Amino acid sequence: MEQENRNEKQEVSASETVELTAADGKKKKIKDSKYYVSTRKICYVALFTALNIVMSSSICSIPVPGGHLYLNDIVICLAALVLDPLSAFIVGGVGAFFGDMLFYPTPMFVSLATHGLQAVAISLISGKKNELAPLWKAIVAVAVGAIIMVTGYSLGRA
Repeated sequence: MEQENRNEKQEVSASETVELTAADGKKKKIKDSKYYVSTRKICYVALFTALNIVMSSSICSIPVPGGHLYLNDIVICLAALVLDPLSAFIVGGVGAFFGDMLFYPTPMFVSLATHGLQAVAISLISGKKNELAPLWKAIVAVAVGAIIMVTGYSLGRA
């Protein structure tokens, strides 16, 4: 019995198919596992999004000349380094949008576009998510993300 389970696991990983059971009991096979969203990934995205919303509040900001530095950028950069581009956009763009909607609604659409683009750029530059990105890639990705954020808010303010 245990040998059969091991063989099934090997077959699934070798053929890259995922078998799902629907609510009505029918089994469905998905050949490309990149469309399969795991529960773990949903939880990571939800956790990073919630952290982004909380860090968007005014009590988590540092006053600087010309405005405030919000600590949600740390969450956005970290999430973009470990998640795929779509998940990073959800964490960065949608999380910043909801955070601004709750705490300071004027720039919420600017935040959606700017932080969403920032997260996608960082995620794409840092590379594959199944292995740790080299330090130089992470530094370049975060620097490009910072430039995108500053440019986006400068254009959004005009």
